[in-house]
Amino acid sequence: VSGGTLIDAGGITTCNIYSGRFSSVEKAALTTLNCYGGVSVLNTETTIGTVNMKKPNCSVDFTQSGIPRTLTTLNFEEGELRLHPNVTVTNYNHSTLAAAISSRTLV
Repeated sequence: VSGGTLIDAGGITTCNIYSGRFSSVEKAALTTLNCYGGVSVLNTETTIGTVNMKKPNCSVDFTQSGIPRTLTTLNFEEGELRLHPNVTVTNYNHSTLAAAISSRTLV
């Protein structure tokens, strides 16, 4: 995604977002999200494989739905992460850069 809006209700194996807005809804399967910028709203009812947050201007938002979801692996380098209490993160990895970022970044 490089600008504009992509709403996925059918399933995408890998999504690379650089700008714009990506929304995963309903029962859309998402194996890997590489987030370099833009906004990703993950409202899918299925397990999400891996989310890689790579750049400071990327945003991943799980708060727009209260549906219980599982994120298998979160690789956090930079960006804004919004988690809902009903989201379970199985594996969380952060870079040394992320460790130096203020906890207010993790909303």
